[in-house]
Amino acid sequence: MSGVAESLAARASFYDSRLERQLEDFVAGNPRIERAWQTVERFAPRQPTRILEVGCGIGGISWRLSRRWPQADVVGLDVSHELLRTATALFASPRLVFADGQLLPGRLVGQFDLVVLMDVYEHIAQGEREQLHGALAEVLGEGARIVLSAPTPRHLDWLRANHPEEVQPVDESISVDALLVFAAETATELCYYREINVWHERDYLHAVLSRQRGFAPADPDTASFRARARRRWSRPSSVAGTRKERAALVRERLGRQFD
Repeated sequence: MSGVAESLAARASFYDSRLERQLEDFVAGNPRIERAWQTVERFAPRQPTRILEVGCGIGGISWRLSRRWPQADVVGLDVSHELLRTATALFASPRLVFADGQLLPGRLVGQFDLVVLMDVYEHIAQGEREQLHGALAEVLGEGARIVLSAPTPRHLDWLRANHPEEVQPVDESISVDALLVFAAETATELCYYREINVWHERDYLHAVLSRQRGFAPADPDTASFRARARRRWSRPSSVAGTRKERAALVRERLGRQFD
C-alpha cells in the first residue's frame, strides 16, 4: 500500500470511530459548527442550485444546506464508509445524495455554486492539496463560492501541547499563505478571512473564496437592504430544527436515543 493510500485508510478508520461523537454534536449542537454555519449563510450565493460539501461526515450540514436552499441539489462527500452509511440513513432524499471517497479530478460532473469545507481542509495532507484544488477548479461555476472553516495554527499548537488525543491523523496548520495558494489553484479570490472565538480567543478561522469578477452594488436600495440584514441576523435559524426534533430524527431513522 502506498503512503497516500495508507494515510487515507488511517483517516477513514479514524472518522469511522467518530460516529457517536458526530451524532451527539448533531443532536445537542456544537458552537464551532454553529459559528461556521453563520458564515455559510452569510456568504453563500443568493440562490445556489448545486451545492457540494466536502467531508460531510454524518451529513448534518448537508441536511441543513438542503433545507436552507430546498431548490438546490446537494452532494455530500466523505472518505468514511461508516459515517456515509449513517448520513444516507438519516438524510438522503431526491435532492440530497452522499458519495464515498476523495474529491479527485473527473470525479464529479457539472458545476457547483457553493462548496463547503467545514473543518476539513486542515485534514488534507499538503501533498494532496493540489489534486483537490484541481478537482474543485473543474466543478466551480462562475460566481461560485467556497466557504471553509478550520482551527487556527495557534489552536492546533495548543491542542498538540495540551490535548494530543484530539489531534487527527492529518492535522495541518492552515495559514493565509496556504489559502492564497488554494485561491490561485482554483481560479478564485480570497475575499474574506476572519479569526473567531469559539473555545478560546481566535481559535478558529473562517474564509471565503469566490470566482465572482467585477464589482456591483449589493442591493439597489441600501436602506431596505440594511433593514433586511438586521432582521436576518436577529432571528434564529430554523433550518437545523430544535434539539428535540433532531433527537427524534435520530431515534426514528437509527433507533438511537439522544434525549
